[in-house]
Amino acid sequence: MVDQALKICAACQTTKTRDQFEKRPDGINGLRAQCRQCQRQRRKKRQSNRPRQQYVACSEKICSSCQKLKPATRFRKCARSSDGLRSRCKDCQKLQEREYRQVNRNRLREKSSSKKANPVSARARQLRFHYRMEPMEYERLYTLQNGLCAICGRPQISKRKFLAIDHDHATGTVRGLLCFGCNIALGHFLEDLTLLEKAAVYLRRFNTSVQENPNIGL
Repeated sequence: MVDQALKICAACQTTKTRDQFEKRPDGINGLRAQCRQCQRQRRKKRQSNRPRQQYVACSEKICSSCQKLKPATRFRKCARSSDGLRSRCKDCQKLQEREYRQVNRNRLREKSSSKKANPVSARARQLRFHYRMEPMEYERLYTLQNGLCAICGRPQISKRKFLAIDHDHATGTVRGLLCFGCNIALGHFLEDLTLLEKAAVYLRRFNTSVQENPNIGL
């Protein structure tokens, strides 16, 4: 009998916990048949098979708004256009954005105030967009780590309210929650174990406490 907290992926046939599957209201048990990792691999394969759009390089372009011929550097990039540039120049684009903010000032203020009034919902949107993670999954990890960083074992001491989500950039798999300092440190070391080991050797060389007692580990 399969544990209700576990589910078998239809693609890799591996038994995984329920938080490794994306939610789907019309799916079995409210979850997708494939795990998150297989879903990501499927999306990447689908995107790689799509024919890439060939851009027509140009050094100058006529703005569709002011009708002036300007260098290509005066236009923002746009992946959907034939030349890879927006139809309006940066000056006209900024003018349009300024006019939009003036006309919709009250609406933008209400939207900003609603985000400040409901930080939990804004945080939930960020988790779903960047990590495909539900707030309950984050709380579960937070509880398992007792609210402490998975590396240094300290709570979040910076102005940031939440522990950072550490994930594998190749597969997208969430590894754990880290404080701001440890998360940035991994990024600076390019998540390279060789570099981290060299840094440990370097620190041991100048650490007097380690030299006096070589049995002490990091």
